[in-house]
Parts: sequence; structure tokens; C-alpha cells
Amino acid sequence: MGATLLVELLTEELPPKSLARLGQAFADFLVSDLRNDNFLSTDSELRWFATPRRLAVSVSRVLEKAPDQPDEQKGPSLKVGLDASGKPTMALLKFAEKNGVSVDSLVQVQTQKGVVFACRKMAKGAYLDATLWLKVEDALKRLPVAKTMRWGAGEAQFVRPVHGLVMPHGAREVRCTGLGVSASSTTRGHRFMAVGPIALENADEYEARLRDDGMVIADFAARRAEIERQLRAQAERLGASLGEFAELLDEVTALVEHPSVYVGGFDSSFLEVPQECLILTMRQNQKYFPLFDASDRLLPGAARPGPRALTFAPLLVHDVAPLNAVVRRLLADSERALGEQVEIEFAVTFPDDGGCRLGFLQVRPLVVSQEFLSLGPADLRAEGLLVASHAVLGNGAVTEIRDIVYVRP
Repeated sequence: MGATLLVELLTEELPPKSLARLGQAFADFLVSDLRNDNFLSTDSELRWFATPRRLAVSVSRVLEKAPDQPDEQKGPSLKVGLDASGKPTMALLKFAEKNGVSVDSLVQVQTQKGVVFACRKMAKGAYLDATLWLKVEDALKRLPVAKTMRWGAGEAQFVRPVHGLVMPHGAREVRCTGLGVSASSTTRGHRFMAVGPIALENADEYEARLRDDGMVIADFAARRAEIERQLRAQAERLGASLGEFAELLDEVTALVEHPSVYVGGFDSSFLEVPQECLILTMRQNQKYFPLFDASDRLLPGAARPGPRALTFAPLLVHDVAPLNAVVRRLLADSERALGEQVEIEFAVTFPDDGGCRLGFLQVRPLVVSQEFLSLGPADLRAEGLLVASHAVLGNGAVTEIRDIVYVRP
């Protein structure tokens, strides 16, 4: 029956405009090679995954050892293989010796060029562990990339530096080394939001574990569909349309691993510039999705005067506390951008191993609340802590917030 084979390459940020093409091509080349060497069943299923920092292929029902196959090697013709007395010539003897058989075991077969001697035997099937990296390496060399690069002190080459190779076959690891790294069954999730390295117990759990523990939607098409769903939901809520956005959607899908859509706006004075220029820079430079009214004009802002735009913005998570310097910089930059006093909202969690983990949610105009719960330095062991409120904020971006803590820089 075989087992599911996963091959994942963990890299630095891949070219976004060609990410989907790279993912599809990698899968096609690798699976074609596996099928040619009889490692696949007739009902094996292929799936490919691509995120900004990974290419992966999952194939079901892959055999650990390919079955033995009948093999026929053709040798010298009848005229060359036998002398005038009908005895084997040196050419025929050498052909039999090369194939490890006796002359008597050779057969005569008819070809377009006449009758020739042939050797028929069962060729031993290859082992997956012995050939897989060669197939992966060949598939990577055939990818449609303009140029490759070297990194570090090694000789490995790829379109971007490679930092990990994940190759489980069912519940076991395929042991090999390539591109300067050793294969394992441990993958990585979102750079900030993952729980940590993800040790796969079985290749079949790859997609679910990345989603649940790694905060990554690995399937390119599924991630694209989720971004589009969020975009359309926000646009519908605002009574707006998105215009033509398919090309930008493809690019944004290649830039994010855990999509969240946020609504923003800018000052109406920018509308003195022709809206075509604004739309161009929002889409090409900022990767924003402009919103339009029924007349195809940029939609006015909601909370502040100015047009609205939808943009992807992942949660910024920082593992170091206290964060006075970070918060001070965020406050200063945000106040300059918004032209008014602001406050920073972030979630605080307390891992079992101690310390505290701060996840930044948003910066917004200052809102003063009268309901404060006083905390002392001993409560969180961090400097500058003022108050906390037991409320779930952040427009539902995080659903398991216990406390919102405000910090004085």
C-alpha cells in the first residue's frame, strides 16, 4: 500500500510573483520521477504547498521499495553473435558476461534491424531512501528560476538560502543530506506566532499541524481563498467594492502565511493627486486593496476623513519584556502618522516556562477608560506596567485574550 511521503524545503523568502509556479513545478517534476521508477501506486494523490518560506510536496501511497521489474537488454545481432560454425563469438560471450548470465540463457528477438540476442531478467527495484534526495535535487535544478545563489561557506545553490529539509515517509524519517542541511521530521511554523518547532509524528498530519500549531495555511489555494473571503467580507460590511484585484491577491498570498485583513484610511488631502496614482502605489508598492464606491471612486474613510484601504497585517509578537524602547518608538512613529495621541493594545500571556509573552494588536487614537485594575511590578515582573482590563479587543483578531495591559514608555 505504501505511505504518505512529504518533502518540504524551508527557505528564506522566495520570489512572491513566481511562488505558485515554483510550488507546482517542484511537485510535478518530483512526482514524475517517482512514478517513472515505480514508487507510486495507480491511486497515489499529489498535493503541493507553497508559502513565503517553504516549498512542499505530499504524495500518498508511496512505496518504500519499488517492485522488481522485467528488464530486457539487447545485444549483438545473430550474424555478429555466432560464427560460421554456429558457435558464440567473443562479442556474444562478452555480452553474456556483462549481464551476469550464460550464453544459453540468452534469447533471440526480432527487431526492425533483424534478429538479435537479448538478456531477459528481473531488475531489482530501488529503495526510496537511496534515491529520494537525487530525485529532489533533480527537481530543484529544473525549476523555472532565472538564477540561483550560494550562501554561507558551502557550495549549495538555490534561488534562496535553505535552512531546513523535512522528509518523513509515513511515521519514519528518510535520512539524507542535501543543500547543506540534514533531513528530519521537524518543520517550522509562523516566525512569530507558532508554538515552536513542530515535530511531525506522521507525514499525513503536516497540513493540520502547521495550521493548528504553526499558524500557517500551507496550501496556496486555501490561503488565497481565505484572504479573498476576508477581503469581500470587509468590503461588503463597508458597502464597497474591490475593483480588479486578482493579480494583487496572488502576490499577497505569496507574501503571508497567516492572513488577517485590516481596514485603514488616509487623509482626504491626498485625493488632490489623481486617484489612478493612489491606486497604483497602493497596489504595487504598499500591497493594499483600495475600496471603491458605486461610482468607482475611492471610498471615504470611516473613523477618520480619507479613503479606506484593506491591507494584510499580521500580529507583531515580541518575546522580550520589558519593551519600553519598542513601545516608545511605536508611540512616536504612530503619533506622527496619525497626528494625535495614541495608545498601543497588546495581549499578555504567561507561558509555563516563566516570563511573559506580549503580542501587539493595534495602535489607535487614545481612549481613556475609567475602569482600571491596578497591577504592581511583582505581578508581571516587567517595568512600566500601569493597568489592565479584562476584555477581548483587537476586533476579534485574537480570541483568547485574558488581559490587555497598557505600558507607559
